[in-house]
Amino acid sequence: MRVLALSNNRFTGSIPPELGRIYGLTSLNIDTNLLTGTIPPELGNLASLERLQLGSNELEGPVPTEFGNLRSMKRLSMSSNRLTGSLPESLTSLTEMYFIYFQGNAGLCAPPGPVQSWLKGIHSVLGDYCSN
Repeated sequence: MRVLALSNNRFTGSIPPELGRIYGLTSLNIDTNLLTGTIPPELGNLASLERLQLGSNELEGPVPTEFGNLRSMKRLSMSSNRLTGSLPESLTSLTEMYFIYFQGNAGLCAPPGPVQSWLKGIHSVLGDYCSN
């Protein structure tokens, strides 16, 4: 399986960590559901993933540092959730990133330093920057 598209289904509950075992997956779209809980760090095992869409759910907590392992990632959308903390510095290793959307998370921001510098090199960025 290369593409798993499950958006707009009103799914509830947490994201199953087992999704991190679908090797060869290039696109995972589970946006616009009613998913809760934290983002499982196991999603960082999806080495071939180019597109991850998690937006418009009720996800909370930090962005997993394991997302820095997603070296093929080109498009990451985490908008309109309840995510908190700073974007992890591990994301700066994602040199193929073209779009990153993290707006609409009242507690999530891009910290000064390497992360904000990395974001300047990305074609399309939507999200808040931490002040300090």
